[in-house]
Amino acid sequence: KKPAIAMRHFQAVVSAHPADAAALGALLQTQIALRRTAEARATAAQLLQVLPAADRRVSEVGAMLASSGDYTGAIPALEQAHRASPKSVDAAYNLALALFRAGREEHALRVLRQFDKNAQALNLIGAIEENRGRYENAKSPFSRAAALEPLNEAFRIDAAAVLVRDAD
Repeated sequence: KKPAIAMRHFQAVVSAHPADAAALGALLQTQIALRRTAEARATAAQLLQVLPAADRRVSEVGAMLASSGDYTGAIPALEQAHRASPKSVDAAYNLALALFRAGREEHALRVLRQFDKNAQALNLIGAIEENRGRYENAKSPFSRAAALEPLNEAFRIDAAAVLVRDAD
């Protein structure tokens, strides 16, 4: 309930034990809660050096930063998680979403292209293309996502909406 006070304690632990992943993680969470973006990015970088590349906490670091709205800061962790599991749709999707939100749309598309049989990845490809005003390019991925998961109402709405936008 008092993140500023807690942060001082976490900083003291990290100063004494710079490779303590738990302390770094707690410090990162506190910095995010206090909206100290630059400090959070620095702590995240330190934490990524401590954690093994394939550790699940690497993705969690990226997710924490992304959920705070720091998509650019999340990218290094999500790239590390994607490199550790290049065939993971979840790792690719999370990275691509952060890239998209950070304005790096081409890179996001490159990450997603290998998952062209996954509805979630296809829907994000459609969203990226739509955001770029490329409605014709958005139609196919949106339609394929809706066809792969016909019970997903959001996918069906996205597929229909791009048809209406393109008709204008």
